[in-house]
Amino acid sequence: MKQAVPEKYLMFLKTHKTAGTSLMNMIERYAESHNLTIALPNGVNADQFDYPHKFTEELVLPLFKPEQDYNVICHHMRFNSFEVEKIMPKHKTKYVTILREPGRLFESIFDYYYEQVVFFHKVPTTMPVDINEWLDMAPTLYGYANPENEDKLWFIGKNMEFFDFGFNPLNETDEYIGAAIKKIESQFDLVLISDYFLESEVLFKDLMNWEWKDMRTLKLNSRIKVNDGPLPEQLRKKIRKWNKADAALFDHFNATFWRKIQDYNLEKMRVDTEALKRLNEEFEKECVTANATLDDDNLLYNPGQHLTLKGYSLKKDSKQHWECSRATMGTLQYSEKLRDEYNEKWRQIETS
Repeated sequence: MKQAVPEKYLMFLKTHKTAGTSLMNMIERYAESHNLTIALPNGVNADQFDYPHKFTEELVLPLFKPEQDYNVICHHMRFNSFEVEKIMPKHKTKYVTILREPGRLFESIFDYYYEQVVFFHKVPTTMPVDINEWLDMAPTLYGYANPENEDKLWFIGKNMEFFDFGFNPLNETDEYIGAAIKKIESQFDLVLISDYFLESEVLFKDLMNWEWKDMRTLKLNSRIKVNDGPLPEQLRKKIRKWNKADAALFDHFNATFWRKIQDYNLEKMRVDTEALKRLNEEFEKECVTANATLDDDNLLYNPGQHLTLKGYSLKKDSKQHWECSRATMGTLQYSEKLRDEYNEKWRQIETS
C-alpha cells in the first residue's frame, strides 16, 4: 500500500479561547522541523495580524526569494478569505479552524478579557452569578448605534467566533447566519471542536497525513480556575441566546464533526485517542519537571495580569530538548523567536 504524502500547505484560523494555542504550537514545531515557511506578522505584535482588523496580504513578512511559497499561516487574524488565498491558494492548501461549546467559550472569554472590556465592568466579578446579571443588561449595552464608541473592544462580548471569521457579530438574522455557515463550510476542509480535543487531533492528523509524533501537545495558556464546575443550564441557555451566531456555528459544525468521526470509524477513533493520550502524557513526562504557576512577568498574554495560567518547568536534560523547549513556549515567546530568526536570516542575506 502506497504511503500517503504529508500535506505541507496549511491555513489554520486560530479562534479565541478554543485551545488554539496548543494546536498552533504543534503546527509551528512541525513547520520548523520540516523546513516549512511560516507566514509571520509584520506589525508591532509578533503573534497576530493586526487583529481586530481584517487580514490583508500586506500584513505578512515577505519571502526571502520570489520563487518561495508560504507553507503555513497560523497566527491570530480576523479572517478575510480573498486576501488569505493570495498567499495560501485554496487549491493546494488545507484550511482548518476550531470552535468551542458556546457556554464554556463565553465564560472563558468573559473571565480572560474582563479587565480589558469596558462593558464587562458593569458587574463586579466573572463568577457565573455576575455573568448571568451581565447578560440581562447586555442588549441595552449593545443597543448603541455604534457600540465601538462606548467600548473599542465591544466585539469580544458578542459572537466573538463569528467576528473572528470576518462576519458582523451584530447581524443575527437567520439568513445572514445561514449564509455565513455555508461560506465557512465551502472554505474550510476541517472544523475542529476543542471540547473533543483528542478526537480533533486525530482528525487533523488524518487530514494532514502527519506522523503520530508530530501530534504531541501540551496544554498551553489555559486558566487555572477556582470555578470549574458545570455551568448552570439556565446560564448556558442565556449565553447561547446572546451569542446566537456562535451557537449556530457550533451546532452546525459539531454535527459535521461527529459525522467525520463516524466516517473515521468509532472504534478506530477510540483506540487512536487512547494512544494519543498516552503519547501526550509521555511527552509531558519527557519535557516537564513539574507544573508551575506563571508569574506576572511571564510572556503569555495575560490581560490585566489577573489570571493564573498553567505553565511548565522545562526539564533541562531532556533527550528531546529542541522539541520540549518549543512545546512549553507560549504564543508570544514562540512568535518573537520566529521573528528574531527571520530578521537574522535577512541580515545574513544582506551582508553576504
